[in-house]
Amino acid sequence: MRFGLKTSVGRQMALALGSLLVVLLVTDLFSFQATRRLVVARKQADRAREVVDELERLHHLIVEAEAGQRTFLIAGDEGELEAFQVARRTLPDVLARLRDLKVDDREGLAEIERLETTTRTRLDRLEHTVSVVRQRGFAAAAAEIRAGDSPEIMRQLKQLVGTMERREDEMLKRRLREAERHGRTAVVSSQIAGLGGLVLATLLAFVLTRSITVPIASLIAGLRRIGDGDLDHRIELGRQDEFGTLGAAVGDMAARRKRAEEELRRAETRLETLLETLPVGVVIADENGRISHSNPAAQRIWGRTPHVELERYTDYQGFWPDGQRLRSDEWALARAFTHGETAIGEVVRIVDFDGVAKTIMNNGAPLRDAEGRIFGAVVAFEDISKLVKMEEDQRLLAEVTAAFVASLDWEATLRHITELAVPRLADWCSVDLVDGEEIRSFSISRAQTTSLAAMAEAWRRYPVDTIADHPVARAIRNGEAIVAPRFADLIGTFARDPAHRRLVEDFGLDSCIVVPLRVHDRILGAVTFITAGSGRSFAADDLPLMQELARRAALAVENARLYREAQQATRLREEMLALVSHDLKNPLWVVLLNCKLLEGMLSGAMTPVREKLSAIERATRRADRMVNDLVDLAALRAGRLRIERRAESPSRLVEEVVTGLRPLAAEKSQSLTGRVASDLPAMSYDHDRMLQVLSNVVGNAIKATAREGTIEVQVERRGEEAVFSVRDTGPGIPARDLPHVFDQFWRAHDAGYKGTGLGLAICRGLVNAHGGRIWVESRIGTGSTFFFSLPVASPRELTYRSQ
Repeated sequence: MRFGLKTSVGRQMALALGSLLVVLLVTDLFSFQATRRLVVARKQADRAREVVDELERLHHLIVEAEAGQRTFLIAGDEGELEAFQVARRTLPDVLARLRDLKVDDREGLAEIERLETTTRTRLDRLEHTVSVVRQRGFAAAAAEIRAGDSPEIMRQLKQLVGTMERREDEMLKRRLREAERHGRTAVVSSQIAGLGGLVLATLLAFVLTRSITVPIASLIAGLRRIGDGDLDHRIELGRQDEFGTLGAAVGDMAARRKRAEEELRRAETRLETLLETLPVGVVIADENGRISHSNPAAQRIWGRTPHVELERYTDYQGFWPDGQRLRSDEWALARAFTHGETAIGEVVRIVDFDGVAKTIMNNGAPLRDAEGRIFGAVVAFEDISKLVKMEEDQRLLAEVTAAFVASLDWEATLRHITELAVPRLADWCSVDLVDGEEIRSFSISRAQTTSLAAMAEAWRRYPVDTIADHPVARAIRNGEAIVAPRFADLIGTFARDPAHRRLVEDFGLDSCIVVPLRVHDRILGAVTFITAGSGRSFAADDLPLMQELARRAALAVENARLYREAQQATRLREEMLALVSHDLKNPLWVVLLNCKLLEGMLSGAMTPVREKLSAIERATRRADRMVNDLVDLAALRAGRLRIERRAESPSRLVEEVVTGLRPLAAEKSQSLTGRVASDLPAMSYDHDRMLQVLSNVVGNAIKATAREGTIEVQVERRGEEAVFSVRDTGPGIPARDLPHVFDQFWRAHDAGYKGTGLGLAICRGLVNAHGGRIWVESRIGTGSTFFFSLPVASPRELTYRSQ
């Protein structure tokens, strides 16, 4: 009985112990599963954090590359492109790491592919822009940036990165919640196992509970603290197991997040510094359309930048190039914020808050979040007033130059000066020239604000050259410009008496610039620019344009004077040539006739005297030929050479020249031949003039060719021209002399014969007068060939000309 009881009790204890062991086994199994899920959740959370880190690293590389490229565009420093090169080298590793982390996530891999395409496209755009700057300069790169899709690519990149980060953050939070749930499950399971283990072993339950619940509780508390924003907190479990690894991983995740936030703050600081130092004005509007930021350049351009609401943009005065004022909703910033419009290169004329008129170039764009919603707008603008003024000045100077070139009449040139200056530069303009000891006013132009007659009367009553301190007289005397922003301050320096002062004051002149007309070291006069009643006022920065205008005017006046003197010299020369040729011919022919008479009267014994007479006759004929050449040259220059065309045969012309000059060639044992192509018809030309041309060319060939040489005369048809050629076997003409062969009074130093240097120049004029051309080809040692061409007339033209 006792044994059975013990056995029953033992059995009950064994059953209780077995049940307890089963409970412990089951609870331990649940605890093990919960712990394993906790570890898995930790690994997945760690992977999600690594994905977020790599995404932030990728976005940081792209942002740094773009910031470096923009700094390079502005400063031109090649060192700023280091961030771009780093991005090029690092991005493949980042993308490969992302693929490894998302190898089991098909949707994530597809997003990484899109991310890779977007980043590579953005880097290619940046590299292309850098190449454009290096090859074509900043203006071309800016034009391509404005025309390109870089903002859209960056928006897509930011949106894609943001989407992936949000998904990974959500996954991280979900894994952390799972870890917390599994941790709690593990705690509960451990507590149950501990309660059951009290029967088996209180100490074992205590150790087991402490070994599991304490690190899990510490881990949960640490996660909550980090989740609340304490990124400096570290979970110190003092263990080398999974709990210790998980705690260290969470701490590293917080440290990386802190570094990322610090890097973001540094990037924001760099951006703020860049905006502060940019020479371009930047204005940013917030989500309410209120101007929340304006950099110092914007404040310099506008004078001051009050923060106004969107509906109060009318406080800004702006005008389109056509003069229409901008409405409040037409400003680039308002359009970007309200309608999402992008403005590039808009030119607007403004009046800043200090009342100064300026011209700016606007570039505006909306600011969008990851979902594409507009949360603000930005506009960048630069002051191009100086550039616009420079362009206007250049256009004016171009018009001035064109007007000056259009006329060589110096009086017309003086009128052009004053007419172009009023009213574009001044309300009143006059030109005074030095005429001997006097200063005379030659041209005056004025706007409707002043009386021209009254001014002319004042100039008559008080001549400039009688007032030593008059601004015009002073500028001419000293050769220096005078700038008077307030004309009233200038009156007292030259007014001769109170009546003169009142007379000048009544004109209401505001400001004045007097610029001397200088050509080299000579002062021709002065140009006076005056403003009166128009509200304009001259300053020192207006002087360079006035000086350039005066310089061009002085050159134009001087050119007109030189042209007039050249015309007078040409007329005198032509008159002299006509007079000399007319008066010399009669004495020369008297000398020739007397030489002939004396030769007939001399007997055979008077041979020495006969030789002297022959020398006199040759010299006289040469002088007569020179006179004829001068007459022809004068007629060619004056365009009065008479050409009497008639139907002629080229064969007759060549035969006449060859037959007439063959005796001269025979004296040097030379061969002189002529050949005319059979397909040449009769032509229309002045026989005597063409005989003069061909004879001159053949005669020069005979003189230049050595004894027993060859001269060939040929005529052939080339299209609508008949080409005459005279080829000799002389020494040839050096290449350096070929361009000057047909110049007047030019002869080669080694020609081998004497001449006036007019023959070939006259030949060129005669050939040109017939509508032909003349040229030469030559090589040293092989001879020269002279060519000239004449048009081949149609039968109808030939009949008409021969009548």
